[in-house]
Amino acid sequence: MTAHFKPAFAVAALLLLAPAVADAQSARWEIAGGVLAAGTENTLRLVFEDCEPDFRKLVPPKVAGLEWGKPRIIAAQPDMPSDNASGGLAQVKTFRCEFSVRVDAPVGAVLTLPAFETPASGETVIVPAVTFIVEIAKAPKPAPPPTTPATPAPPATKKAAPTPPPAPTKNSVAPPPATPPPAPSPLSPPRPPPPTPAPAEIPPPPAPTPPTPTPTPPAPTPPPAPPPPAPTTAVPPAANHTQTLLMAGSVLAFFGVLTFALFRFAAHLRNPRRAAKRRLRETLRKLKTLGNSAASDARLRMLLREWQCAVAAAHGLDAAAPDARKLPDVRWYSLWREAENILSRRATTLGADWISKAREALSKL
Repeated sequence: MTAHFKPAFAVAALLLLAPAVADAQSARWEIAGGVLAAGTENTLRLVFEDCEPDFRKLVPPKVAGLEWGKPRIIAAQPDMPSDNASGGLAQVKTFRCEFSVRVDAPVGAVLTLPAFETPASGETVIVPAVTFIVEIAKAPKPAPPPTTPATPAPPATKKAAPTPPPAPTKNSVAPPPATPPPAPSPLSPPRPPPPTPAPAEIPPPPAPTPPTPTPTPPAPTPPPAPPPPAPTTAVPPAANHTQTLLMAGSVLAFFGVLTFALFRFAAHLRNPRRAAKRRLRETLRKLKTLGNSAASDARLRMLLREWQCAVAAAHGLDAAAPDARKLPDVRWYSLWREAENILSRRATTLGADWISKAREALSKL
């Protein structure tokens, strides 16, 4: 009968111990320095009690204002025995994982790490939520100055007192008394005085060696004096002022003449009659060098058309095809009519004196 109840008793014992084991497994957050400082590196420690987490799957939650660094795993450390649910003492093992965290939130901000689940010892452990307040970083305490150990003073030495002679004992023999020297007898002859040693001969001191004369270096030759500056004739202030005025006037006159010449040249270029006269001279020169051929006939008509355009510009005629009757001179009229005959193919060649007449009319224009 006892054998039938052993499995049931074991199952009941496990059911009773399961809540105690489940209660012993826990996880919590800790701040390594006690303060979560803003703008600095902090250390957050995740502590697992009586359960070994799977560090490969341990991922902290993402929170705005926190930058997580790489975790640093600390091996299991046995803590002090604690009371379990059954009323006895149990040895609790603690696993720690430290994270380097940089806080980018302002001072006074409230950061909440939400609760999350992580596998530990084959089960799922819930890490509870925790709230931190961002504070000001504490200044490190200055290290105390190093203390120099005091050198002990040497012990004072006492002078030893003179040792008294030992007291005579019964078996000791007293030293004999000192015998005084015998007094000289008046009948004995006087003793001669001891001989006085002869004084030792002192060798004479060596003769002093005359000093060797040191050659005196020759005195440095002074550099030649620079030649005196040439005398300068002081120019009176009035002469300087006059020279300045003359130079300024010369410069102004030069630029005035240059400006006038440029204006004249520009006006010459802008004058349409002068430009037309230049074109007439150039056209007449080309007509004089023209030969007799089919190509020269087309060239002749083209040069005559240019000559008519230049004549109209020289006389101020604005019409696109000016009439010969508008010309003010009879010579220009006859030259124009002859050129019109060539252009309208009523004639094939110009008169022998046409170019000379055109140059004469141009000279009087």
